[in-house]
Amino acid sequence: MGAMPAPLSPGRDHSRPLDRGEQGQICVGVTPTGPFYPFVPRAIRAFREAYPAVFLTLEESPSPELVDRLRDEQIDAAFLRTPIVDTEGLRIEPLLEEPMVVALPVGHVLAQSHRGRDAALSVRELSGETFIVYGRPHKAGQHGLGQYEAMIAACHAAGFSPRIGQEALRISSTRMNMDGVAYRRLKGTNQPKAILHLASRRGDPSAVVQHFLSLVRRAAKNFVVD
Repeated sequence: MGAMPAPLSPGRDHSRPLDRGEQGQICVGVTPTGPFYPFVPRAIRAFREAYPAVFLTLEESPSPELVDRLRDEQIDAAFLRTPIVDTEGLRIEPLLEEPMVVALPVGHVLAQSHRGRDAALSVRELSGETFIVYGRPHKAGQHGLGQYEAMIAACHAAGFSPRIGQEALRISSTRMNMDGVAYRRLKGTNQPKAILHLASRRGDPSAVVQHFLSLVRRAAKNFVVD
């Protein structure tokens, strides 16, 4: 006869890893600008390290499309840039506020080395430039200061209306050559800022999703914006 199984000791967690959210899968949405912001890839990496048995996939789309996919349960959580009016059934949490920068060709006079590599520009100094913009709302249900609106508001506060040369639906449309681009900080009280939001479905029962949301919230509290 085989030995009798040992009784379970009280207080010990004998639930399966799947029940505890240590295994499973999760699909996270990110906006096209998400990978350019250090927090997002760091948070993804931290989750993968904390829960190596969870299969995490990423889906890149503009914020409104991510919201639709979240509602249709095609994704489980999302990092958004644009505030959403219709939040029924969703939880939208502001995570971090990031100062926006201006991207210039390396040969542009405002990017010249004699100004100093880290020299900040005032928004007013951009009044004579032609802007390539990304993130203009193209769908009802968006409001507030998204990236596009924040840029327009900052220019108006500086006393001018920006001259728009190109509107890109996706950041890849701008054909940014990272080697040929110089980034400059902006200074002044009207400095535009972009807010990173975390979106999820209210009452989602998935333990994996709840672990992801909790880890991201903790990471945001400890993250220092450069």
